[in-house]
Order: sequence, then C-alpha cells, then structure tokens
Amino acid sequence: MRPKTGMTLSRRARSVSAGALCATVFFLASADRFFTLRFFGANVRFASLALVAGFVVWILTRARKSDDDLRALSIGWFPFIALYALAAATSDTPAPATLKIAWFAFDFIVAYAAIALFDAGDVARGYFLSYLVIALIITIDFVAGFTRGPDYMIGYGQLNNMVPGVLLYRPHAFYYEPSFAASSLALAWALALTRLRDAAPNLASALVIVGLIALLVMTSRTGWLYAAVAALAVLIFRVCVQRSMPRTSIKHAIIAGVVGVALLIAIFGFSDKREAIAGLLDRLGFAQTFERICPSIAEQFALDLRCLSGDERRRFLGDDQPFNADETAEGVRLVSLRTTVATIAKHPWLGVGVSPGSDRFIASSATALIAPDSPRSSPATSRSRVSTYGVICCRKTMRSVWKRASSASWPRRTARPPSMASPLAC
Repeated sequence: MRPKTGMTLSRRARSVSAGALCATVFFLASADRFFTLRFFGANVRFASLALVAGFVVWILTRARKSDDDLRALSIGWFPFIALYALAAATSDTPAPATLKIAWFAFDFIVAYAAIALFDAGDVARGYFLSYLVIALIITIDFVAGFTRGPDYMIGYGQLNNMVPGVLLYRPHAFYYEPSFAASSLALAWALALTRLRDAAPNLASALVIVGLIALLVMTSRTGWLYAAVAALAVLIFRVCVQRSMPRTSIKHAIIAGVVGVALLIAIFGFSDKREAIAGLLDRLGFAQTFERICPSIAEQFALDLRCLSGDERRRFLGDDQPFNADETAEGVRLVSLRTTVATIAKHPWLGVGVSPGSDRFIASSATALIAPDSPRSSPATSRSRVSTYGVICCRKTMRSVWKRASSASWPRRTARPPSMASPLAC
C-alpha cells in the first residue's frame, strides 16, 4: 500500500505543479500592459518566452510522435494562412501584414507544443485558475480603487468621467483596457459553464461566481453581451440538444447564484460606491447610449428618430460629455464600423492590409504613449495610504527595476508620440 500511496501523492504533486505552471503562462499571456517587452517596435509578452521554452522541450521529447496532429492542424489552417499571406503580399504595407501572420503562426505552434506537454486536465485547471486570479484582481481593484484611482489598485484602471462631477476608474487587471479584459474573461466564464468544468469543478464554480462579479464591475457592455450570449447558448444546448438538466447542475447554479448575490450585496451594500456605480450604469443604459448616437443613426439611414438637439441635448448628456454624436464613445465605434463595412465592400477578397494608426500599440511601456488628458490615462492620486497595499508597492518596485534594466539593455525602447507609432504591433 505504501508504494501506491507514494505514487498517488507524486502524481498529485505533478498535477498541481503542472496546473500552476499552465496558470502562470495563461496569466502572463493576458498582460498587455505590464508583463511585456517593447522590442524593435513589436510587443513581446513574457508568456511568449515561456512558450518558446516549452516549444524547445516539445521538439526534443514529443515532436516525432505528433505527426498526425500537426498534419491535421496544417490542413485545417492552411486556407486561412494562405489567403492571409496573399492579402499581405498584395497590400500597401506588406511588411507589417506579413509580420502579423508570422506572429500568429508562431503563437499557434508554440502554444500547441507547450500545451501538448501537459495533461488536458492540468491545462484546463491552469486556465480556470488564471482567470479566477484575474477576476479576483478586478474585483479587489474595484473595491479599493474604483473611486480613488489606480494607485490603490493591483492592476490598472481606466479613467472614466461619464458621471458628472466624479472621476471613476474601471479596473481591468493588466489588460490594455476593460473591453479587452471583459471579452477574455467572458470566454473563460462561458467555458466554466460547459463540460470543461469537469476537469476542475471547484475552480470552475468559483470562476462562475467571481467572474460574473468582475464582468459586472468592469461595466463593459461587450463583456456583458459575450457572457449573456454564452450563457444562453449553454442553456439551449442543455435543454434542446441534451434534453436534460441534471439536478446537480440546477443545484450548483442555485448555490452559485446565492453566493454571487451575497457577494454583490457585500460589495455594493456596505460601500461608498453605490451612487457612483449606479450613475455609471445609468450612463451606459439604453436611453443614454441611444441618445448619444441618435443623430448619427438618423442621418445615416434618413430616419426621423426625434433626437434631442440644442440645449435639450446638452442638458440630457451633461456639460462634460461630447455633444457631437461622432465624438462620443459609441459614436467612435460606429464610425469605425462604417469605415470597416465600406472597406470590406471596396476590397471584399484581400482587404487592404495593416496600416498605421494613432493607437496601434497594444501594450504601452512604463512611459505613457497616451496624452495626459486622454480618458485612458491614469492621473496620480494621493499616495498616503498606498503603503498598506504590499502588492502595489511590489508592482511599482518591479516596474521601476524593469524600466531601468530594459532602458540599459534596449536603448531603442523609447516612448514616441502616437502619431509616430510603428504599425508593427502584435
């Protein structure tokens, strides 16, 4: 019995260490804003270095046994890669477009190789654990810094001035901005509702609860939409395809709902953030959102939507909000959508390639590439209580040390105005 017990403990230890390693790589892969290098105009995340190391190990140990998998992946992805490569070669900017497809191929193969080194269950556990940590960071940062600023956060917070007279900071961990974080977290949250949760039921249940809270407090409508669609798809699959809803699933859903509601009450019911989050949610509601872009939609489709105008529109939107519909947050996205549709209609097959943009860099360096008055900048706030946050102090120390080391090692890594930014961003 002793040898069997020893083998069980050894196997469990290997599984835990493998899951922790996978979680670390997944977490580093999510960090657009901190755990990344600026190297010759391109972003290199720390996760890429770990994946390359895993790729080397895979080549030395398992590459010869993976011929069938590689053949299937190559056949499945060849049409996409070939069409993209053709589009890159015929575009006005072939170099950055080619870099994009090469970067995709590199990420794809090293991710496959690194994951192939582990058991599928360990990878799933690592995935859920990493996003559980991300959801916890976002929730903690909301409690600590939503109304006080990023100096009270573990990760980053996007400045938001949509509520009159109040500056709010939407937490998004180490992602570029809240929509990026919400989209990624919504996918992980949705997968935690599927059979993939069987690999780590406790982690998946915790992610369902904490992830839903994080999606709510990020106030990202993109994340809300993804999560709602995913939950609806899972429900339809269970009821219409499997034609069964196990009692255990219903029980777990009820428990998760009760715990989630209790945590939300604890977060909002006993804090000073009720009015702030209520004001922000009101601004993000349908009435306010529609009115901000109403003139643009009415002009686009020649409709009489009876949009507000003049002083009435100004009073409704607020004095500190953009008056022009195309300059609002939703208006900018609508303009981008129109431009995209027009470009697709003009170049339906090969597109136009990759072109420089004013905000092309996804991961900014320690020196901000965004103007101080930009909504995404994070103005300094009082540091009188920062000493109580050990993790924040550690983060700032790491950032300072890394900045000095990288500036000494790579003199090319200098901040440039957004207008001069290279298009080579991955």
